[in-house]
Amino acid sequence: MKVSEMMTKEVVSVQPDAKVIDVAELLHQKGLNGVPVVENGKVLGMITEADLISHGKTSFHIPSLIKFFQEFKLEKYASGKNKDDFQSIFKADAKSIMNPDFVSIRPESEITELIKLFQEKHVNPVPVVDQDNNIAGIISLADIMKLIGRFREAEIDFLEKE
Repeated sequence: MKVSEMMTKEVVSVQPDAKVIDVAELLHQKGLNGVPVVENGKVLGMITEADLISHGKTSFHIPSLIKFFQEFKLEKYASGKNKDDFQSIFKADAKSIMNPDFVSIRPESEITELIKLFQEKHVNPVPVVDQDNNIAGIISLADIMKLIGRFREAEIDFLEKE
């Protein structure tokens, strides 16, 4: 079976200049694990839920921090360098947090290759791109689970007919 037979063709994506808080809301509203960052049909990078978390000694969810500061208007209390730091957080866009070294797969690839990719690279979802890096679709572990479910249903149907 080919990736093109299972992929979602109507891809939810974001532009490089999309605000981080808007990307987070999109992921939440659509129930997605990640979205490709696309410009002029070409995939520039991927943003997953993990990319929305600051890494280091004091990890935090970036969109929640932005919303917190905006709701309580705390940026007005910042001065000097702190004010610049606040502004850079508020102005954070998709391009600034995306992973430009994303893993992708071709539509003509076999599902077995995709499963190996999931296992080895620990990525989810994976954009499906053509040879020019144009977005053709997207595929996730949930799509693999649906495939397994279809096989399981077919197996049950087969056993019931015996």
